[in-house]
Amino acid sequence: MGLWRRMEYESKLGNVDVKLTDAMSEKVHQVRAFEETKTQLEEDADREIDNLKKKYEVMLRVEHDIGLRLKGENGIMRKKFNALKRDIKTQEDDIAMLNEHKANLNLNIQNLENEMASLRKEIAARDETIGDKERRIGDMKKKTMELEKFKFILDFKVAELRKQIEPKERDVVTMRDQLQSMGDELQRYVRLG
Repeated sequence: MGLWRRMEYESKLGNVDVKLTDAMSEKVHQVRAFEETKTQLEEDADREIDNLKKKYEVMLRVEHDIGLRLKGENGIMRKKFNALKRDIKTQEDDIAMLNEHKANLNLNIQNLENEMASLRKEIAARDETIGDKERRIGDMKKKTMELEKFKFILDFKVAELRKQIEPKERDVVTMRDQLQSMGDELQRYVRLG
């Protein structure tokens, strides 16, 4: 039984050796596949790293350029901002001056409005005086017209009376002359007599 067992063990050992050889061969094959995969992966990773490196270097250059441009723009903006601050200060000073000028103008306007109100009152008073004078003038014109009518009537009556007086004046002159001649005659008579 010993031999048979031994052969059985040797047969099993041979099987184990074959399996071991197969396993070793498989291991070598897997190690080679692993090494190739590893090499391939490393190459892929290196390529990807190079690509990423190039990509990020380009992005870094772009960002650096953008940063420089933004720095320059920031300097320009800072100058513009300072200029705007100065302009704002100047404009605030101008606004303060204009507000003061506006206040003076409003005061002048108020004074002028008060003066206008005073002048309006004076004009109203003068208008009232003018109205009174115009009424008086109208009344006087009416009186003048009445007096002219009255004068016309009186002139007419005077003319009528003159017409009546003229013959009497002539009579008076004639009578004076007669009286004078009578007086002269009387004096002569008195002297003679």
